[in-house]
Amino acid sequence: MSTEKTTLTYRPNIPDLITKVTALWAFSESGLGGILHAIRLPFSGIFLGSISVILITFLAYNSQNKWKTIIQAMLLVIMLKVLISPHSPVMAYVAVAFQGILGAAIYSMFGVNKVSTVCLGMIALFESAFQKILTLTIIFGVQLWEAISNFFGELTQRFELALFEDLPWIVLISYGLLYVLVGITAGIFAYKLPKNIQKEAQILRQKDFMTVDVETVSLVKRKRLKKVFLFSGIGLFIIMALLFTENQKTIWYVLLRTLTVLLVFLFVISPLVKFLLKIWVSNRRTNMESSLTTIISEMPQLRKNTVIANALSNRIKNPITRAKRFLVYWITISLYFEAS
Repeated sequence: MSTEKTTLTYRPNIPDLITKVTALWAFSESGLGGILHAIRLPFSGIFLGSISVILITFLAYNSQNKWKTIIQAMLLVIMLKVLISPHSPVMAYVAVAFQGILGAAIYSMFGVNKVSTVCLGMIALFESAFQKILTLTIIFGVQLWEAISNFFGELTQRFELALFEDLPWIVLISYGLLYVLVGITAGIFAYKLPKNIQKEAQILRQKDFMTVDVETVSLVKRKRLKKVFLFSGIGLFIIMALLFTENQKTIWYVLLRTLTVLLVFLFVISPLVKFLLKIWVSNRRTNMESSLTTIISEMPQLRKNTVIANALSNRIKNPITRAKRFLVYWITISLYFEAS
């Protein structure tokens, strides 16, 4: 890890603002996650889910034709995700498409206001939470919830505490509410962002900046390892929970079904969808070559800007405040400054 002094030159005018914001969105979908883990920014998972809402809102705020601008940006983000992060899971592309189309629809019909931004945040983040639950259900089947119900039902009978019986639903409802509340916060933040970054740009003109290079390759491997442990842990829990049914056929059915679904998804559905996405990218790449080249050229600087933003925000003790300040710094520096 090395340290270097960086001089930032202020630019009062941003002629290519839409392209810059699209590049921020593409980078947040393709490379920001590893850096957030590296700089230990809190709530990085749910924080990443909010960034799309914030950047889509910023695109709408600075555009006359909101539908066209957001959809074009969404297509570029998906194309860049295919080119830069080809190993991304299929559901990640679904999430980007859902957020882009939803944002384009809401803002083209209702404009950018506090109600529309909050609605986008709530729906987009709730879909993110629901998508994770749906993925678990597809992989493990409804037996996942039956196993959980049986397990906590047994605990209720053994310890005579009704809390155990309701605990799974309390956890699920709390999980969904957490994402909805984060969505509301992201929507309010997005609504205030344009004015906030203009003020911040004036303040940052007076500061000195120090950046720290962060290596993120090993973090990608660690993230994949976490997913392996997660699914293995869930699978082990299902087996243990199903033991309460004393039905060996059910246990073997769940194991075989889960293995079959995973194999089909990993070796049939996922490769097929990615192959079709690559064909789509190759067919459209010529028409968007200029935009793609411009955005790709921005990526190294956007990565550097994240560590500058971290250097400015890492002394803030409140984790929520730190996450907000990091995002304001990152977007402000990326839009209004050039590094040398």
